[in-house]
Amino acid sequence: MSSLLVIQHAASETIGAFSTVLANRGIQVSCLEAYKKPEIPTGLGSHSGLILMGGPMSVYDEDIYSFLGPERRLIQNCLRENKPVLGICLGCQLIASALGARVVPGAAKEIGWKRVTLTEEGKQDPLLRGIPAVFPGFHWHGDIFDLPRETTRLASSEMTECQAFRYRTNVYGFLFHLEVNEETITAMSGNFASELSVEGIEGASLLATAKEVLARLGPINQEVFERWVALL
Repeated sequence: MSSLLVIQHAASETIGAFSTVLANRGIQVSCLEAYKKPEIPTGLGSHSGLILMGGPMSVYDEDIYSFLGPERRLIQNCLRENKPVLGICLGCQLIASALGARVVPGAAKEIGWKRVTLTEEGKQDPLLRGIPAVFPGFHWHGDIFDLPRETTRLASSEMTECQAFRYRTNVYGFLFHLEVNEETITAMSGNFASELSVEGIEGASLLATAKEVLARLGPINQEVFERWVALL
């Protein structure tokens, strides 16, 4: 039976909608809450793959968050062992950093429901092939990154050139939140309310259209994640 190691960086940023696919597939999940217990393993051991979730910290905050450096080394070990890896938001940036890319603050924060557009390569990607070329994505990030060497850019948004990339055939980074459901959006809006206030965004506005948008996104998210899980 396949199993996954999930590294979570904030209580509100869980695997969300992905949990349905994992349950249906009978895949065991071990969740490491780095914000509580920052001891990161050097390898996956018996786990078949790795998922790295989002979080409010930045990749370059190693002096503050001791787990960031070990996470980068864990990713690099997974790459050497050809283990499937999926990174969401901060997790995506960690993969980019592990591949040698520069991660820096963007010109402005990208928060809320904004369009994601697939590149031509994204339209042909094994995970994304057949889904709408333009769809609404949930965003919550301030940092951006250079496209790592030997990777393929899969998607962009109006504010951010690289919203998704693939390395080899089984390593994916999504800067937007592919995993969100109403529960995770509610939790993030509550836990990071001060950040929304600074940006002049009402948490209620993020939730107002969530049900409608998620109804359209649900089949897309489930299909993409089903395809990634098949890599295990």
